[in-house]
Amino acid sequence: MIALPGRINPLNQLLAAMSEQYKNLLKRYIPAASVDHVFDYIIKNKIFLRINQKRLTKLGDYRPPNNTKPARISINYDLNNFEFLIVLIHEMAHHEAFTLYGHGHKPHGQEWKDCYSDLMKLYLNEEVFPKDILQALDAYLFTYNLSPGSEAALKKVLRTYDPPSNTTVVELYSLPTGAHFSIPNGRTFQKLEKRRTRYVCLCMRTKRKYLVHGMTQVIPFEV
Repeated sequence: MIALPGRINPLNQLLAAMSEQYKNLLKRYIPAASVDHVFDYIIKNKIFLRINQKRLTKLGDYRPPNNTKPARISINYDLNNFEFLIVLIHEMAHHEAFTLYGHGHKPHGQEWKDCYSDLMKLYLNEEVFPKDILQALDAYLFTYNLSPGSEAALKKVLRTYDPPSNTTVVELYSLPTGAHFSIPNGRTFQKLEKRRTRYVCLCMRTKRKYLVHGMTQVIPFEV
């Protein structure tokens, strides 16, 4: 469709309306000052973004494009706005690394770390993040080169921005080995041995084992 001089192009009107609708949806999950940059990246790279239900083993996920599907990113819906954006950029960095290096790179190797740091620089300002998160991000991204210790420190700061809850919630790492806990969907687990920043957890119903990050919020209970 070609716009005539002095006329409004209906297709352009429709696209503009859809863009505003998409941006308004993003504003529910990420800081408003980050919306335009995130929207532009998603549209430019033809990424399908899905807001997912809460998952115990991961906060986000990336699937590269193939012959039939575009690149796909899913993020858990229950994250606060700052954590949602950080996880989203984490997954965007996976897409960036895949675009640059294909399948021939480690998922969280140096190529991905470089992409993550480069993408995050665009958002490292007080219009997007408060000062305490910026300081934790700076330590995480640049001082300790994405080390487990700095990641735990960042997650502790992010927890202070979660909405208040009437339920007793703790981080998994604080529970003793053998403790039982549940997650909001009602599934129950037992905490087993530690593996770096994650813990092996046994699902009491299925008897399957999962690796769960130590900073995951859980609800402890006595057996």
